[in-house]
Amino acid sequence: SVCLNEFAELAADTDFHAVERYGASASTERMLSDVRAGLEALSPALTEAYDYMLKHGLYDLKYADKKLDMGYTTRLEAYGAPFMFNQPARSFYDVMTLVHEYGHYNSYYRQPALYGLTDIALDVAEIQSQALELLFMPQYRFLFDQLSAVRAAKIYTLTERLYTIFSGLAYNAFECAAAQLKNPTVEKLNRLFGECLEDFSLVSDSETMAALWVEIPHFFGSPMYYISYTMSVLPAFELWTL
Repeated sequence: SVCLNEFAELAADTDFHAVERYGASASTERMLSDVRAGLEALSPALTEAYDYMLKHGLYDLKYADKKLDMGYTTRLEAYGAPFMFNQPARSFYDVMTLVHEYGHYNSYYRQPALYGLTDIALDVAEIQSQALELLFMPQYRFLFDQLSAVRAAKIYTLTERLYTIFSGLAYNAFECAAAQLKNPTVEKLNRLFGECLEDFSLVSDSETMAALWVEIPHFFGSPMYYISYTMSVLPAFELWTL
């Protein structure tokens, strides 16, 4: 909590305007190109699956009114290929999502033995994605000309990943407690979610955030998955510090 507050103060003193301008104005094509340049600089081996994705059009990253408001990477079992999906927020978060999801994409591409399997360990399923976000940070130089913007993008990324530790714990606590509720109602669930947010110091007053749980698709499509973000970001930070 103290660490999170310190980062919040650091972020409050950071000018994110250049970072957000990129996210709001960059076309999908430019973003794909800039991220590819960064991946090649990080490790040329990372471009193999990326070029495969681009060549075969195995992605859907453009905004559409009727698209599901989320991002994910899945396996197309019949084709033996991964597919990336995102509904852009038109912010810098789209860059982070592209890098994050490519961590999954590259993992799927390089592990064809996973296709057809249903019994896969999920507790560490987010290491590849979150570690790539952290390792990619020096490559923000391919997106921005100014060092201040590169620094702001790094702070943005670190703050998001640090927040993941606490949000994953809070969301998991909510799921576990919700499963034990007798005669659950919307009011009970709202109150419970708000209490979990406050317990992990994510908010000081949960009243306006109490109903946010209905907007978290993992609770409905992948129950008990969210703790994976916390369990995975810790080793991701370790990889980043090597």
